[in-house]
Amino acid sequence: MTDRLIAGFLFAFFVGITAICVPIGLVMLTRGKAVQLLVLFKGFSVWESGILATAAVLGIVLGIDRSAELLGHLWGTEEPRRTELTVGLWVFFIAIASLSYWIAGKRHGI
Repeated sequence: MTDRLIAGFLFAFFVGITAICVPIGLVMLTRGKAVQLLVLFKGFSVWESGILATAAVLGIVLGIDRSAELLGHLWGTEEPRRTELTVGLWVFFIAIASLSYWIAGKRHGI
């Protein structure tokens, strides 16, 4: 049971890092300003909590090996057996980041 709790913690930690890097990458790709990045993270904190909770539960359920494989899909270090899973994970993160940016932009007039 301890290994599953460790897997949940590690999976949530590394998914959190990935989730933070996606909006930073989006702002850099769109040549955004630093102020826009700060506004983005105001709206992103709500989504980040849900993503981390989901990742922790998935890590506990999947275990260390399968969690590491799923992270490999996100980071491109694993040869995907199903490329639609990798694409789906990235679409999910980009959609969350874009939605957060849109919500925060509406709220702050950016």
